[in-house]
Amino acid sequence: MGSSSTDEKMGKKREDENDIIYVGNYSSMNGVALYLNSGYGSIRVSTNVEHDFDCLLKWMMSLQANVTHIELNELTSGRAFIDALRVIDSNYFNDAWMEVFKDANYEQSEWRLRANVLRKILKSVLKYNEEICNNVISKNILPNVMVIARDGSKEEIIKFIRIVVAAAVNGPGKDGMIKNIFDLEKSVQHTLMLTIQGLEFEGDNIGELEVECKSAVVGGIVGDRVV
Repeated sequence: MGSSSTDEKMGKKREDENDIIYVGNYSSMNGVALYLNSGYGSIRVSTNVEHDFDCLLKWMMSLQANVTHIELNELTSGRAFIDALRVIDSNYFNDAWMEVFKDANYEQSEWRLRANVLRKILKSVLKYNEEICNNVISKNILPNVMVIARDGSKEEIIKFIRIVVAAAVNGPGKDGMIKNIFDLEKSVQHTLMLTIQGLEFEGDNIGELEVECKSAVVGGIVGDRVV
């Protein structure tokens, strides 16, 4: 009992098979900063594109109750991203916003037209991150929409989803979004944590922005797993 109390105060690290569990409450800003910047908080970067891609698709599917599969062409056309954003914040990504895409043909075979739709979506979600979440996403991590539309690059789609995740966990509905993540399998949670850690921001207060944005999921998940 005394050991457990000490663990809570110290935020001691324990390992359970392949999972790293942190004892103590790291949901505060300072706790998350410690988690992200300490050796205890480092997580091996995944190099398995297929695994990460599948996990991030599971997260996107979890946003809508009746969606059990997302085809690659739904991503390369932008349709899946539009649907996700409508769930993330229907007040911002509303019917008026949808008017921009009223003439979009999501079955379009011409990749340049698909790239144009993706470009508009990306512009909107970047604006959302800046205006609503107060985070300016770094140009260094932006996806290449032409490569997505033309080649269906999973690496670039992962980059696109990362920016959508940033909007989800920092917007007005972030509590519900983070709660939804808790219900997903551990491999998906882990991939989302890596995704959040891969975010980069611009601006004078870049350090504070990174901690604040990353704390949304990382702090929530770690704080929720107190043992």
